Amino acid sequence: MSQNPIRFTVLGPVRAFSGDRELNLGPRQQRQVLGLLLIRAGRDIPVHQFAEMLWGHAAPASAVNSLHRFIGALRRILEPDLPARSQGRWLLRRDASYRLVAPQGAIDLMEFRRLADEAREAESMGLRDVAVARYAEALRRSSGRCADDGAGDAHRYAVFLSIDAEYATVARDAARAAVTFDRLGDLLPAVRRAAEMNPLDESLQARLMLMLAADGRQADAFALFQSVRDALARELGVDPGAELRAAYDEVLHPRPLAVPSPARIERVSPAQLPRDLPLFTGRRADLDRVSALHRAGERDGGMPIVAIDGMPGAGKSTFAVHWAHEVAAHFPDGQIYLDLRGEDPGAALTALLSTLGVPEAAVPSSLNAKAALYRSHLAGRRMLVLLDNAESAEQARPLLPGAAGCLTVVTSRRRLTALAAAEGAHLVTLGLPDAAEARQLLTRRLAATLGDRALPAREVLDAIVGACGRLPAALTAVATESGGRLDGLDALGGLRTAFAGSYEALPEPAARLFRLLSLHPGPDLTPAAAASLIGRPERETAPLLARLTGEHLLGAAPSQRLTMHVLLKAYAQELVNEHDEPDAARARLFGHYRHTAYEANRLLRPLLKPLDPGVRPEGVTVEEFGDYCEAFQWFRAEHRVLRALIERSDGPGVWQLATTMVPFYQWTGRRHEWLATMRAALASAERGADRLGEAHMQRCLAGAFHALGDRDEARDRLTGALRLFTELGALAEQAHVHLNLGLVRPPGEASFTKAFELYERAGYDRGTVAATEGLALSHAAQGRDRPAIDLYERAMAGYLRLGDPRGVGSCLLGLGRLRHRRGERAVAADLLRRSVELYREAGHRGEEAEALIALGDALTGRDALPAWRAALEILAELRLPAVREVQSRLHSGR
Repeated sequence: MSQNPIRFTVLGPVRAFSGDRELNLGPRQQRQVLGLLLIRAGRDIPVHQFAEMLWGHAAPASAVNSLHRFIGALRRILEPDLPARSQGRWLLRRDASYRLVAPQGAIDLMEFRRLADEAREAESMGLRDVAVARYAEALRRSSGRCADDGAGDAHRYAVFLSIDAEYATVARDAARAAVTFDRLGDLLPAVRRAAEMNPLDESLQARLMLMLAADGRQADAFALFQSVRDALARELGVDPGAELRAAYDEVLHPRPLAVPSPARIERVSPAQLPRDLPLFTGRRADLDRVSALHRAGERDGGMPIVAIDGMPGAGKSTFAVHWAHEVAAHFPDGQIYLDLRGEDPGAALTALLSTLGVPEAAVPSSLNAKAALYRSHLAGRRMLVLLDNAESAEQARPLLPGAAGCLTVVTSRRRLTALAAAEGAHLVTLGLPDAAEARQLLTRRLAATLGDRALPAREVLDAIVGACGRLPAALTAVATESGGRLDGLDALGGLRTAFAGSYEALPEPAARLFRLLSLHPGPDLTPAAAASLIGRPERETAPLLARLTGEHLLGAAPSQRLTMHVLLKAYAQELVNEHDEPDAARARLFGHYRHTAYEANRLLRPLLKPLDPGVRPEGVTVEEFGDYCEAFQWFRAEHRVLRALIERSDGPGVWQLATTMVPFYQWTGRRHEWLATMRAALASAERGADRLGEAHMQRCLAGAFHALGDRDEARDRLTGALRLFTELGALAEQAHVHLNLGLVRPPGEASFTKAFELYERAGYDRGTVAATEGLALSHAAQGRDRPAIDLYERAMAGYLRLGDPRGVGSCLLGLGRLRHRRGERAVAADLLRRSVELYREAGHRGEEAEALIALGDALTGRDALPAWRAALEILAELRLPAVREVQSRLHSGR
């Protein structure tokens, strides 16, 4: 068997190539079978659809056997060495369906769609060069009409015509971008070619006219208008529509063309809305928002297109049907409802025309002609059209009414940005209900099932709402399927089918990322963490994340952090072990956080240099930070994830990661988290018999105990750490332990002196400055104010030289206390205010509270109260023991 990769084309004749060699795909019907498989690659196609494509309603008795022969022949062509009766790797059979499995990039249609999506995204962001280049590359993928075998439209399957319409849609978007960005020459040939393939597509022809005119070819634009007008009259018996006439006016500014009166046709007023849900609950803000769009349309004389998107199970269809019933009276000519799930635009238009009373014999064969006839039947009427479960903008676009009096509502799991860009649709994302609405929904559904008297307590209801992640479909399933039993419910339940509909439509790289994201232990994550999970660079992961976000399988916050609903995460966790190597992904994720935490910790300027994590592992993306504030905010966003990784992992990287968190814990006052994290890391180091790790963790634990007020435990931990560091010959670490001992054994002058000597021997400038401050503290504790002031000022100069605002704030706090003790209240208050400012700017909440207490002490009477209240607010938030001390000050008013 040839080792060359196989690639397929379906935008034009159906062809296949192995390397540079074209494969002989056999007779016409066999090529058509492959064409349908290529268009729906990755999805099961029932046998009856192949039969309908090949023989219509006159399929012979031998149709199924013929199809099996076609599939067998295609398998042998694609894999000549395939053993008899083997499925191979390309064409798979399941029950009465076939599926083609192809790698990324093997099918021109898939590449065309990828490029078109990238072009639209770039256009929306104003990236003109990227947008134009992607549009041009996408349009170049076509070598003719989809699966074209020269038989003409009358003999082409509707799904092939829908791909032609999709191609024309991209050409229209490209034309818009060309005029908007003044890049006509790059796209004009491709748009002209698309227009030649779709001579009756008035919108595309109109945009080509505008391109020609913008390029200075008014005569060509005028000639094109005449040609299209003649073709419309000859083929459809109609005059140019509003968009083509508007383009004509914009090019030549003549008198408006006379619009002929519409022919008299039999009118049908459909009333197809599904039954409204009597227990519909909440969503008032969303209903009001859509109603406001409707009112604005009535006021401005043109009904809007509203595209409602949201994650599976959010209740989009229920919401749309409920709102449609609310406004149905405004549309006296009728309401149309069509479920688009699995429908191609041609079949959908046939169904819509039937709804409007058009007999089957009068329905034209081509997609464009059907769409034109559909719009003609809606002209001048006030109707509501609800298109439910649209798979894409391309599927919905041909079904949009042209009449200004018709309101269109489209629901989709995807955000239909292309429909907004091309048709001006208003995009409404239906999010999750808030906790109160979710509880009300659950209560009403349970009451209908169990009765009011059997309803559980509110705390039970809230627990169920939390387990279901406030997802309406999950809450409804719990209420209707529980049978009165609320214990042990599987919140995922029947939602697997809904989730699978979105998941199975994903290309494999996006599907793999979706599965791997379930391994992340936190409520949200950054794109860099996602890239590390899948082991790809961020530039390659970005379009996959965009696809997941567009499918509402992933949420994106304004901060660019990504979220996954709790039930979607549970669904992905069910899949990950079956398809992936989770241990390798977890290792990459840990590497991402270990290396990123090192970079962030380095910018926090800790007293001890952070431990270098070594070479970055392959496939790991490391985040970069511009300054201290960015690094600090990263720890604020990620500290729960870091703690979870430390508690669940093992190896030397665990305790090293823990050391990076100490400054953040210390400066935000998270004493209890600090203690728990260091205990977990110490246990990991002990399991690995890592003495250096044990020494570091004992020292870090001492800091947590000291912050919690347990000086004896802190002293014992430091003594153990000093013994280990001495045995290991770690000089700077010994110095740091002596510095810490000076803080837990006041006045500690000997410890600070020893720390200073060791830091000097190690050549550690930052350490000698910290030891100098420690000596100042020792002198102050012994009442030696003058030398203490000199040492504080010397240490402050050192911190300024090192660019350490926290150290400066600490020295100002010490000096402020000294000045206050000496009776210099005004000077003390000024020093302490500056200390508070520095701590606040740096985000050091616990130390800010300490400085505020000292500031209140330095002030008199009522002037002290604001500082103490601000300190109390911080202490209460951080649950620190000094709360009672400050409450006592406020109570006494001193």
